Amino acid sequence: MHIRLLYHTFLIVLTAALRAHAQSAWTISRTNLPEVTGAAAIAYGNGRFVVTLAGGNNAPAAAWSTDGKTWNAAQLRFPRSGSLVFVSSSFYLAGDGGVFRSTDGEIWQRIYQPTGTRPFNHITTDGRALLVGYSYGSALPLHY
Repeated sequence: MHIRLLYHTFLIVLTAALRAHAQSAWTISRTNLPEVTGAAAIAYGNGRFVVTLAGGNNAPAAAWSTDGKTWNAAQLRFPRSGSLVFVSSSFYLAGDGGVFRSTDGEIWQRIYQPTGTRPFNHITTDGRALLVGYSYGSALPLHY
């Protein structure tokens, strides 16, 4: 099993079995996509890794990979640095502009557009529903 952790524009790959102790085999790779300056979240599903990205105006908002080494830009320019989950055969990305859904990490569809001006930056699931929210001062308004 490969466990991938994000560290800015690097993707750190941990090769591990399902055991509860630390592993020593790490591989570091880059997305190598134009103008990408950071990575925010990563999820795995449907045989693909999907990562949300930050960067310049021409940087993609997300990318996908089947091996964690070679990354392909998603057809999505925003939200930048969004939060990401995989549930029920789909990826869900929450960020500025709302909540987006994709089955492959490449083509995205907006499924919810908030009425406020604050961008979402949190998303989680219990496998049946999505919970999204944003940080604002000391409050965390939630949408369920």
